[in-house]
Amino acid sequence: MVLMASLGPAKANASSPTTAVGETDKVVVPPAPAPSAEHMLAAARRQAASGLRARSEGEHDDAALHLGLMIELLAKAYLVSLNPALIAEEKSDFANLVRVAGHGHRLIKLEPMRTVGVESALVRIGLLHQSNGQLRQLADLLRPVGQARNGAAHIGRGGVDPDKVAQAALRGAELLLSLVEDNLENFFGDYADAAAVLLDERATVLDQALQLRAARASESFEKRFGRVPLDDDQGLAFGLINVPALVDDQHRLWNCPVCYQRGLLTGDAQVDVAVESGWEDGVQFSYVASAKVTFFARRFHCPYCDMSLSGPEELDWAYVPLAEAIREATGQDFDTYADAIVESSEFG
Repeated sequence: MVLMASLGPAKANASSPTTAVGETDKVVVPPAPAPSAEHMLAAARRQAASGLRARSEGEHDDAALHLGLMIELLAKAYLVSLNPALIAEEKSDFANLVRVAGHGHRLIKLEPMRTVGVESALVRIGLLHQSNGQLRQLADLLRPVGQARNGAAHIGRGGVDPDKVAQAALRGAELLLSLVEDNLENFFGDYADAAAVLLDERATVLDQALQLRAARASESFEKRFGRVPLDDDQGLAFGLINVPALVDDQHRLWNCPVCYQRGLLTGDAQVDVAVESGWEDGVQFSYVASAKVTFFARRFHCPYCDMSLSGPEELDWAYVPLAEAIREATGQDFDTYADAIVESSEFG
């Protein structure tokens, strides 16, 4: 990989690569800064979040690009933490080694810094940990990630099963993070639960999809409101919830499973009538023992973090009750829900 240190040809002395007095027609850019493990880790975190965010939106080629960069930055961060020269291109001359070591300012000639690609970086890590089988085979484990990243970068298509790419990338990240004394929860932040579910072989496809959606919602909430919990009535003050809609039978308030603020359940209502029987003078008769309006949840949306759920499986994932008796039915309800009256009978 080539790291550009200059925008074009220019003259500079060995100690100060800046424009000389009177040379106003020339632009000189300082040499690329010395590789920093800390900066590489920070960049890897950004790529990790971008990768899982893209995956949650169904943009799998973009996810491959970001997750591939995440792996490369993690691998190089570890090598740089040992010695920056470990990421130098294999056929480096002395000048390139000087640049990789962070002393490019000592050179008169400004040229790009050349570093190894992701596969070579992983191979080098394997050579440094030959007694560890997982690290020794790291390049093989992550080859699908590199292939998908290159395909997305060069022809716009990853060409590799996106689930295989994501799971391999996260397994590789878990191994590399252990080398730099970090962990999945800290590294992935809002996407930590989504990352853990992707690594869980017992997790269902629905679990994986909803955890990614929840992570994106959590990230959205933090950008809008920060991490400070909001007051219970603050949503109404912000005008985030349509208050008149809350008084009818097709809408209910429910705590969001992501940001814990009050979101809106939308659904259908019907009148459930319990009919019982009795006897009088030897004659059996029936009567209405109770009549209640029951709400059936269909969809949920949180106006704070934009988390959404639809259908019984997704609602059940968030422990939303699918049916709830909300009040006693009135005579007006029998007219309003004339087409949605359900009787249950019990005859003695």
